[in-house]
Amino acid sequence: MVEIKNINLLTKLADTICHLIDCGKVKGKKFIWFGTFGYIGALQQALTLRGMGIDFVIDNSADKWGAIICSDLFVFPPEQIISKYKDTALVLISSSHSAAMTAQLKKLGLDDSQIVLLPTSEELLKTESNVYNQLNQLQKIEHRDLQMVLLDMLKAVKVYCEANNLKYFISNGTLLGAVRHKGFVPWDDDCDIYMPYEDYVKFFEGFSGDGRYDTLYWKKDADFTRHIGIFTDTHTVQLRLNKHPYLWYLGGVSIGIVPLTGFPSSPAEITRKFELNKRLTEHWFWYYAMRDINPSISDMREELLAMKYPLSFYDSEYIGTSHVIYIKGKEYPRWTLPYSDFSKCVLLEFEDDCFSAPAGYDAYLTQLYGNYMQPPPESERRDHNYVAYWKK
Repeated sequence: MVEIKNINLLTKLADTICHLIDCGKVKGKKFIWFGTFGYIGALQQALTLRGMGIDFVIDNSADKWGAIICSDLFVFPPEQIISKYKDTALVLISSSHSAAMTAQLKKLGLDDSQIVLLPTSEELLKTESNVYNQLNQLQKIEHRDLQMVLLDMLKAVKVYCEANNLKYFISNGTLLGAVRHKGFVPWDDDCDIYMPYEDYVKFFEGFSGDGRYDTLYWKKDADFTRHIGIFTDTHTVQLRLNKHPYLWYLGGVSIGIVPLTGFPSSPAEITRKFELNKRLTEHWFWYYAMRDINPSISDMREELLAMKYPLSFYDSEYIGTSHVIYIKGKEYPRWTLPYSDFSKCVLLEFEDDCFSAPAGYDAYLTQLYGNYMQPPPESERRDHNYVAYWKK
């Protein structure tokens, strides 16, 4: 079993907010949340256990106004709430756009004493001194060496899939690297694999650790919070941020294996399915955040996945992924393609080996990157900034 430590920083964030009350600075104030609110329901419960809570959530997007965040929180326009509670408002900002949001609130009549910039998850993590003390004692894996670690992992996945008649595809930046560079994109620091959902389940339920490599999967690892399984190198250590901004995990260098699934045929139904999948992913992380705060919460993960993957990869006219790709805050295009683009595999050279890719890789890469054979300017070259270490 891989050693893994999940780090839920929501309780630390709740303690930080409550410290304001302990300092006696906010008596009689209306607490207003401004910023990312995918985890606000779990935070609200954590605050309730500490004797306080958020009164209002505000957002600049009219599409979100009226949304129910949890049983007692709704999303309102900023002007409506700030104008009514200008004298008693204390706004908690949790966003990468905090400077612009602060300026907006000041134009609405608030002063500096009414605006609190909450620490980011990275800043809170730095207070976990034991995590950084542990990492600082280890040898960092340099960029090219990290690529070779990932290459060996990719080879291990290939060997297992071929031995067990499972379909896999190199994807995203790894596929782009194979086509454009015949190896890693020079600045890339991870590997990407797709599997049909049916093969994905067989892979994670069948692979057993061989001493060097192991898998992390929600069904077998109680402390693993990600909604997609990963293949990991047990001789390494890496600190990774989940999509949920206050859930981190400490584990080995890993390759995320993303399931491909069937999609409906009409454009309107495809759009609805994308939006549903996004909500289901948010609910997935919300469950893990809530589980640490309220252990009696019902486990709905099986039901979430059943709703996420109702259509077979092999029996659908269109296929795609329910996984939304973010790199340094940028969301990559969501996509679907005809099944025929992925029904057959071709072998593409990648470093010193060849790996399976979809026969329709041109259509796929064009959807994702546009003119993919033209490298982007240096200012737009994005890595994941994954820092990895040798365990010994």
